[in-house]
Amino acid sequence: MGERNFFPRGQCMFSVRQALVAVLICSGLSWSTPAEPQAPADFAHGAITDKVICLADPTQSYALYLPSGYTPQRDWPILYGFDPGGRGKQPVELFKEAAEKYGWIVVGSYNSRNGPGVPLNDIVMALWRDTHERFAIDERRVYTAGMSGGARVASSIAIRMRDRVAGVIACGAGFPYVEAPTREMSFAYFALAGIEDFNLIELRQLEEGLTRANLAHQLLTFEGDHAWPSRALLEEAVAWHEVMAFQMKRRPSDAAPLNALYEQGLRRARALEDSARLYEAFMRYRMLATSFQGLRATDEADARLRELQNAKEVQAQINQLKAADRQQESRWRDLIAVTQGVKSADTQMRALAEGKNLAARLRKQAEVNVPSTERIVARRLLGLFSVTVSEEASGEIYRKNFGVAAALLSLAVELRPNNPQLFYRLAAAQAQSGQKRLALDALTQAVAQGFNDVARLEQAEELASLRQEKAFKALIEKLHTK
Repeated sequence: MGERNFFPRGQCMFSVRQALVAVLICSGLSWSTPAEPQAPADFAHGAITDKVICLADPTQSYALYLPSGYTPQRDWPILYGFDPGGRGKQPVELFKEAAEKYGWIVVGSYNSRNGPGVPLNDIVMALWRDTHERFAIDERRVYTAGMSGGARVASSIAIRMRDRVAGVIACGAGFPYVEAPTREMSFAYFALAGIEDFNLIELRQLEEGLTRANLAHQLLTFEGDHAWPSRALLEEAVAWHEVMAFQMKRRPSDAAPLNALYEQGLRRARALEDSARLYEAFMRYRMLATSFQGLRATDEADARLRELQNAKEVQAQINQLKAADRQQESRWRDLIAVTQGVKSADTQMRALAEGKNLAARLRKQAEVNVPSTERIVARRLLGLFSVTVSEEASGEIYRKNFGVAAALLSLAVELRPNNPQLFYRLAAAQAQSGQKRLALDALTQAVAQGFNDVARLEQAEELASLRQEKAFKALIEKLHTK
């Protein structure tokens, strides 16, 4: 691979840009400590190995899935997975069934995560080198996948590695902000996002660019927000890349698996149609008609596509998504104005009041039971606002501006009042800015919402100023007795 740099050293790939249309990971994510590593001889086949430590760099590690039929006597496709919170096992868990079915190796980095100062170039290089030294990899079939900021990492690798990456599965986000699709790119791109995901608008715009650049691509939506898709949806993405491997001549032509993939896609589309999920069925028929073009006949998919594209329900869904995009674009400036206002001492109090009022309105609109365009937009904006202030807070903490970080995180908990990790982050920022009473109140809220990591409370440096406080000791005692 050489010393190719994917990302600027010492910089976060994912800082919030001024003209923000899409931002990254929902903050407050927690990640658990992986299990102890196993020796190479103990790598399981058909089961997840929780932790593999890189031979050349013991600070780097990943979760691993080897299909049950794995043998070093032949080469295997590999998928590199990136979770925005450093939860390396998450993508491996989600992809393992598809990996077993299609014979893919899957790894998930424990080191790659959103945030300032993450050495992404070193992480990617260590992961690539270690897996290529340990396992029999089909160099023509290397894939990357990720969620949110992890999707940008996955896309960046494909862009930088040029023809050495066959495809990307991007969930909840697209290309890094400085990149756009070009005809020189040679990978296939499968994107997934919930209809309430604030980054869906970005992926729909990226789809237009991929079309202009003549890159093979698909975009599927699902009921949900900014989160990893289901295992079933991710299996569809893997199956599509199997077809693309034939389409892009990365594997020898073989009618039997091609026909099986087509029939499988037809069964899925018919089942959605039978369940009256016509828009989703329409998307699957369209995917079949385009992805198998030139490989085999697609008469049924073509016919059903023509029928459904004019169906009232399909057109209504298309129009609703367009309307949601327009409303989101027209309202995001309010979020940016509040966020920037909180960062200035002259405008902070007024901006906090405006932000809390805005949060209350959005939460009320988002909690409406009846599905509507307004509810979709409110839920997107809640996610967008939450991520914006939380990512900005991370940057302020990195710069040791703890008072500004605490102000931003006080908005984050208004937006996500049931998130214990956000309350913990708020408490940590307040403690480091000298606001002990407020920090203890936030810690109490964190515990009330389910935070129970006693060791973190007892050891975290950011809470050092609170440890002699009676209220803090009482909180620790309460958690020990649970």
